Amino acid sequence: MAPIAPVSLASSVIGFISFAFTFATFLRIFWENFSTYTGASREVKDYMGNLKQVLYEERDHLRVARRRQHKSKVPESHADDGTGSLEILSDTMRNMVREFKMLERPFLRMERDDNDIDLDKSIEIFKADYECLDASQRFAWLRTKGQIVGLAQRLDLIRSRRIAKTVDDALVCVQAVQRSLRNLDDRLWSIDERLRGGGGGAGYRPDGRRG
Repeated sequence: MAPIAPVSLASSVIGFISFAFTFATFLRIFWENFSTYTGASREVKDYMGNLKQVLYEERDHLRVARRRQHKSKVPESHADDGTGSLEILSDTMRNMVREFKMLERPFLRMERDDNDIDLDKSIEIFKADYECLDASQRFAWLRTKGQIVGLAQRLDLIRSRRIAKTVDDALVCVQAVQRSLRNLDDRLWSIDERLRGGGGGAGYRPDGRRG
């Protein structure tokens, strides 16, 4: 029998390795989909219940942050910086809540009005909103799970931006208070100098600055 040419042998080995990787990928995807299908009832309750609670909590946090921003009178020039304004984040959150409602509708046992949602209740209350799934709902979950995971990732980004914005606004307010205190100190020093008659030349203020 004629020996196998090295090029032919190398091609056969590469083809076998490629087939092995393709088959392994197929098995992995099949197993993931099978696991998602069989565990759909549990996953829907866990994913949907947790995401619903966090979505509504974050929406309330943004409402509180916007009210605080209006009361604290953060300068307009600081209202829209690199972290994004709270108004934009709130609009994005409203769109995400609407998107979530559309995604969860096929799996709901019953729909709740937003006013009926109590965030102080246990997460088990949110999980109870979702029913045990039939075959069609399990297949629907195969298509929906990736969108729910993507929505959760976007929510993490919104939360990070909201926290950064809140901290940044608080820093601006603290700096404004510091400037006001320095101005007040200057006025009090000027009044004290006038009451003393301005004698004695320039002195040193309590903060160490020369008057």
